[in-house]
Amino acid sequence: MRIADAKEKLEARKKLASGKLPLYFGALNTFLTQNGETGFYVGSTMTVADIAMWRMLGWFKGGALDGISTEVFDSYPLVLKHYNDIDSHPEIRKWMETRYAKKY
Repeated sequence: MRIADAKEKLEARKKLASGKLPLYFGALNTFLTQNGETGFYVGSTMTVADIAMWRMLGWFKGGALDGISTEVFDSYPLVLKHYNDIDSHPEIRKWMETRYAKKY
């Protein structure tokens, strides 16, 4: 769904941030717990699932979504740790630095 009106879009995002997003972040936190707190979503090593979640969460952390706080998932400790761990991984950092001038 695309919302053309800027005010309406911000209101919809505010509603999303206080409604659906907490449910999703809670579920992600549970997935990480159920995986034995390995720090990964699947198995015991980084997979495409971890990279995909890191990229999606990067939209929030990077402030790409007006009306949604960059701290929206900070109260989900395992989700936040996962994001920070993947973001600081040497191979991920190298990849980002060779492809993006702006640091995300």
